[in-house]
Amino acid sequence: MRAVASGELDLTVTAFWDTAPAVPEHVRVHPLLDDPVVLVMPDDHLLATRQPHQVAIPLSLLRDEAWVTIRAGHAARAQFDRAAAAAGFAPKIRFETESYDVAQALVTTGIGVALVSCLALTRLRGTTHRSLTPVGQHDHLHRQFYAVTPADTTLTPLVPVFLQFLRDVATDISTTLENRTANP
Repeated sequence: MRAVASGELDLTVTAFWDTAPAVPEHVRVHPLLDDPVVLVMPDDHLLATRQPHQVAIPLSLLRDEAWVTIRAGHAARAQFDRAAAAAGFAPKIRFETESYDVAQALVTTGIGVALVSCLALTRLRGTTHRSLTPVGQHDHLHRQFYAVTPADTTLTPLVPVFLQFLRDVATDISTTLENRTANP
């Protein structure tokens, strides 16, 4: 966002785990895509075998689970920590990583469960995923993608064209995500 504000870039795509930060007056933020977070667990987990795929799982049901999480200090982890607190528990973190791929691989070993962005979902053998119900005052856990442009795009006429391209791609991805979460 700073590079767009300073004029170094005409457009950038960025993601936030909660809400977009304050935006300078001469910069515009354009919502593109909502990437929901899902629960990834071993496919023989009780919640996986007893709950139909279409049923969203309350985070509070996972209070006694061991967790594989994104490292502390990352926005995704902050969102998870707030959601766990709103669900009434302090998570038992067994392993921290910077990679959703590593988190999902560890879930296959039975070391714990993880929350993963749908766009990062790998569907490893031995795992399954479920949607989560909203937590307390929070909406569904998610990451939001935005395009960031200068407020005045007349100096670079391709910015609106590329922005429309990004919106079209985001619409296609959103449709794919809806199908992925509806058909685990």
